Amino acid sequence: MPIQENLGPAERIIGSLLTYSDHLYHGRCGVVSSDHRFGVGVRWEPVSYKVEDGQKVVYKLEKVGKKSRRTRIGVLTEDNKVMNGGPVPIAEYRPSYAFDQEHRDLKVVLAAFMLVQARKGAAVLDAGKIAFYDEDYRDVGEAMMLIRRKDGKDLNPKLLLRIHDVLRLPAIAAINHDLGFGLSARRPFLGRWPKTVEKWLRHREQNPRMLDGLVKAGFRTTVMELARRIGYKPETPYFFEALRWKQCQAEDGRRTLAIGEAVKAAESWAGLSEMQVCEKIVAQKPDWKRIVGLLPKDVGVTRAVVAAAIEAACLSDKDLIILTPTLEELGLLDVPDVRGRWEQAVKASDDMRAANIARNVQSKQVAEKLQEAADIAVQKAVEEVHGWID
Repeated sequence: MPIQENLGPAERIIGSLLTYSDHLYHGRCGVVSSDHRFGVGVRWEPVSYKVEDGQKVVYKLEKVGKKSRRTRIGVLTEDNKVMNGGPVPIAEYRPSYAFDQEHRDLKVVLAAFMLVQARKGAAVLDAGKIAFYDEDYRDVGEAMMLIRRKDGKDLNPKLLLRIHDVLRLPAIAAINHDLGFGLSARRPFLGRWPKTVEKWLRHREQNPRMLDGLVKAGFRTTVMELARRIGYKPETPYFFEALRWKQCQAEDGRRTLAIGEAVKAAESWAGLSEMQVCEKIVAQKPDWKRIVGLLPKDVGVTRAVVAAAIEAACLSDKDLIILTPTLEELGLLDVPDVRGRWEQAVKASDDMRAANIARNVQSKQVAEKLQEAADIAVQKAVEEVHGWID
């Protein structure tokens, strides 16, 4: 894709994503090298390396017809640079894929984009017989939706819904219709989104602890909305029980599971005092979203509640940054231990939203710290792509 100065923001995002498409979603190792034929000025290619005479020799992997060809491109150094005899590295080795970065909006856009690709693994016939199957680009979007990570960098239920919302945007729906996708001019084309959501829900229904974990994490209504949008049909009544989703019979009488059955009441801290709430937080260590959902209205988010949550490590770095205005208002940033934990979160931040949060704080010093965190996040993002180019 040649450089086009007249590309709009959306086109630039898509161009950047496509340049690194394999690197974003696969666990494949690769190298990034300078290439001004691409809109982002660099390209990514899959590679492997082999230890030869004590050196890690890097080979580029190319597919020629049905065979794979390996071409030696250089030697890998300890700082992940690929050298080929000269003083300047020819590429940078990337041992891990970029899906473990935040960039939630970019992941949503890429997943939505890939789910409606024209190349979807169709059979290619030769003399009436299947010769091979075409590339399946929609499988990429599906993999992005289904992949599960322990660090929380995967696509949570709210982001799965956001993919649906992107595909339903009038401008996106119009583009897909013009490309010939879908049979209806009124219905947005969703590609493989419904089937992938069905797989996602089925897997969690078949693993009840995962479903229970989603409820505890505050995604109960989001999971219900996903089920509604695809007309999900559970295999067992426990799906409704876990979600506390009372079922009523449809007019045509088609429903067969959990009709009229009572569901257990949601856990509640209603009636507890502030001290009792703090004791619950320290004992159970729920995450911050869960705490907010359980707080009695007559207690609310108080200084003691937030302090207990911080002491019990219930707040992530991101939570602490988002809550900066609240920490400031409650005077908790004047508490040395809290201040130290907050500053640690700011230094580790890879989230650029800190710049927006800085507008809502009173202290100039706090605002400067947040702006610094945003600048660091931007720098990290840039270095991921261009850091090796000096």
